[in-house]
Amino acid sequence: MKHNELFPQFLIEGTVRTIQEISDPQIPSMNCQISGDTIQIICHPRFPRHHYYRNAVKEIRKVLIRSAKATILDRVHKASIKVQKHPQNVFIKFYKSRWGSCTNNGVLQMNWSLIMAPVFIIDYVAIHELCHLTHMNHSPHFWQEVKQHAPDYPESRRWLKQNASMILSLANWLNDESRSA
Repeated sequence: MKHNELFPQFLIEGTVRTIQEISDPQIPSMNCQISGDTIQIICHPRFPRHHYYRNAVKEIRKVLIRSAKATILDRVHKASIKVQKHPQNVFIKFYKSRWGSCTNNGVLQMNWSLIMAPVFIIDYVAIHELCHLTHMNHSPHFWQEVKQHAPDYPESRRWLKQNASMILSLANWLNDESRSA
């Protein structure tokens, strides 16, 4: 096992995870998994090096999205019980510049890049979007309801403002299919 110098460290639920490359002849090509504080890129020793970078980025993105789906859906479910509002459906997708949205027909769409934020931020965004089920705006009534369920929401909004650029830049980088191999 060795630390991979090609990639930055990644955040998952606000915790820094390093990248490790593992050579495994049992793996036919490449896959990726989260193990403790690492994201492991596991590949066959004869995996073509000229394809390594592009495929590793895709695998990292896939493991982050899998983790995001599980964590964010769980946090939205817990928040919906707390605020006693239940969306028609919840989708995890990629947005370049927003954390989530709520449609007029009660569907929440959450940005998978939230997986890089601490859980209290995921909770805040879930509560924020669930409150849109009652108030489809950012009126004083909306913010009053958000405050009722997330009294520390100003701290969460500050955290998002301070860290949005880093998280969204990293997510945009992971989603950039035009990057060269």
